[in-house]
This record gives sequence, structure tokens and C-alpha cells, in this order.
Amino acid sequence: MDDGVNVPAAARLVADSCFANSGQICTSTERVFVHRAIFDQFVSELVAVTEDLSLGDGREEGVDLGPLVDDLQLSTVQSHIADAVAHGAAILAGGQRLARPGYFFPPTVMVLPEQGQSLLMRSETFGPVAPLVPFDTFDDAIALANDSTYGLAAVVCTNDANHVLRAIEGLKAGMVKINTRRGKAPGAASEPFGASGLGYGYGAEVLAELSRQKSIQWRRMPLEQE
Repeated sequence: MDDGVNVPAAARLVADSCFANSGQICTSTERVFVHRAIFDQFVSELVAVTEDLSLGDGREEGVDLGPLVDDLQLSTVQSHIADAVAHGAAILAGGQRLARPGYFFPPTVMVLPEQGQSLLMRSETFGPVAPLVPFDTFDDAIALANDSTYGLAAVVCTNDANHVLRAIEGLKAGMVKINTRRGKAPGAASEPFGASGLGYGYGAEVLAELSRQKSIQWRRMPLEQE
């Protein structure tokens, strides 16, 4: 996100994008790049939003987030967080499994000095973790976002039309969403970049991929008397 955004609104958007369904959505945000000019304010806002979320049984009233799917996924989240801490990350919210039955892990906010090579920034964590990295220029942000083997979706928070156009042109992702993380462009197809997958999602292109085409050339055979 650039330095011209509504910071509280951006914090709510990022929390939703990182933590919805405890981060277990294919388009959940895995890395968050924030302009250095608003970084401290954004961190404070996101921590406040995060600490206000309720984790528990989804059948209960007022619960925002449920558990992870199984022990393997819980172990993945824990190992990625531990590895990030070993690479210099700081945990500002969450970070520890809840002491209760089930695979409950709280929404977690972490700050990293740079993208680096931690598992949290290089692999798919698929959990309720928001790793924050500062950047100095919008071009830096595009480069950081593209420095990944994955490219399913990207979310850009900006009110600068020039930044929007540069993001659309420059981001290596099958879906680019501006100031939103939910839904998709009506009728649009989506083709993942890199290791995020093969084939189209949505749109008429999906139907083309699910069918086989034949090319037919048919001419009338002349009759003998002709």
C-alpha cells in the first residue's frame, strides 16, 4: 500500500485479507508491503484490529475466526513463524497456539526488516499471519511483490491512479484487486502466474479448457453428370 491511503481502512482490509477463514483461502494475503512513511501508523492500526478479533467455535455467536484444518497445518504455521523470528522478525500480536483443544491459532501480526529468505515470505503459510515489510518507493513494492515463485492474486491499496496503472501492468499475478480483496471482476478469467497453478479460473476461458475442439472442412462432392 502507498502512503496516500486511509490507514485505518487499509488495516481493516489487510486484516480481512490475511485472517478470513484463519488464512485458509487460496487468495489469502501472504505478504504485506507498506510504505515506510505510514508504516508505524499502519502497524498500530492493524494490531488494534487484530486484537479485537474473536477466535473460537464458528457455531458460537460473535466468533470471527475458527481453527486451522488439522495438526499438519498448525505445525506449518508454527514452523514458519519460528523461522521468521530466527530471520529477525518481531511478533506484535498473536504468535502462540491457544491453550485449548483443537487446532486454534490466533491472528498474528509480524514485522520484518526486509523480505529476506524466511519460509514465511517464500512459502505458502496458509494461516492467520500478516507479515509486514516496509518499502520506500512504489517501484520497490512492485519488485518485492514480484520476487516470489507464486502469483495467484495481489491486492493494492492506493488512491493514486498512476499507481493503479503501474500495478496492473507490472504485477505478476493472475488477479489484481485494487482496494478490495473479496469478489472478482464480472466475467473475468484468472490465470495463475508461476507456481500458483495451471489453467484458468472463472470466465468463458474455463469452458474452453473443459472442451475439445475439432476443425471441420466440408465441401459438396460434385455429381457425375456435372
